[in-house]
Amino acid sequence: MKVKFFKSVNDCVIGIALLGVGIFIVQYKSIVKGQISDSAGGYLVRPDVYVRMIGVLLIICSLILVVKSINFRRSAETRGFHFVVTKEVALTGLSLLLYAALLEPVGFNITTFLLTLFLTCMYMRKEKMGEGNPPITRRVVIRSLIVATIYSVAMVIIVYLIFAKALNVILP
Repeated sequence: MKVKFFKSVNDCVIGIALLGVGIFIVQYKSIVKGQISDSAGGYLVRPDVYVRMIGVLLIICSLILVVKSINFRRSAETRGFHFVVTKEVALTGLSLLLYAALLEPVGFNITTFLLTLFLTCMYMRKEKMGEGNPPITRRVVIRSLIVATIYSVAMVIIVYLIFAKALNVILP
């Protein structure tokens, strides 16, 4: 019986990839640039500090994922590398790229609302179409769209109130 070094190769690969992204975020000099990031108040008010904090958190989580993927007990139960890109994963990635491209020209409120609405609808649809669920009717679609719209509007309002009003951060 051959004992493998990793319990899950997927976890190790994803952990290493996220570790690289986290290091990039922390090390990149002008991760956030502009007059606001350079001339804002104290150190903890600058937006680049929060982006770097997210980078450090990403590094910590990725290291935990890599360590958890190692087969310390040398058990026979292991999972090899199997990477599946579903249409939801691909659409999420594409929608985030589109969000980043449209954020500055269209504005924060509209792009954040549209992104949240799209992702909420897509994942609600996936959840409702799962095994054992009844077929989706027009009534369910309309109700889901209303719930997703309310959620998206609430999300934009809450983020706006926290950042623009409470923290006095200028949103794009």
